[in-house]
Amino acid sequence: MNKRSYIVPGIFLLGILAGLTGKICAEGGLKTWTIVIENLKGEEKQIYCEVAESEQEKRRGLMFRDKLAPDECMIFLYDSPIILSFWMKNTYIPLSIAFVDEKLRLTDIFDMKPHDETVLSSTTPGIYAIETNRGWFKKNLVYSGTKIRIVKNDLRKK
Repeated sequence: MNKRSYIVPGIFLLGILAGLTGKICAEGGLKTWTIVIENLKGEEKQIYCEVAESEQEKRRGLMFRDKLAPDECMIFLYDSPIILSFWMKNTYIPLSIAFVDEKLRLTDIFDMKPHDETVLSSTTPGIYAIETNRGWFKKNLVYSGTKIRIVKNDLRKK
């Protein structure tokens, strides 16, 4: 084979790898934590989080995703308590967001609509924001005031 015959397959392979790399970075390239929440019935509910801690990860969030598994979320980390503000620009999935204070209590839970650029802010300073499928908190009987426990390794059954 001459050099030219390697070019087309090489370009094709690079295209496939670039596509896979983009998917891995956007969905699953972040470290994961598990959050355990005791609901109103005293049952422990687990939700599996991708962790957004760099400014770039927080800016991207769940934008451009077309799905989120039923018990998955993204948690956004902040160094110190601040009023947290979020919107849904370029976000295709209907989400619920919960803000978490320093005592690891959910302070606010809001439902958000895809592509809505209305800014939603926490009512008190928070250190975490948790975004998950819209209705997850209500469906699992989790409300403002509930404490969370963070496990910094993924508890999912493999």
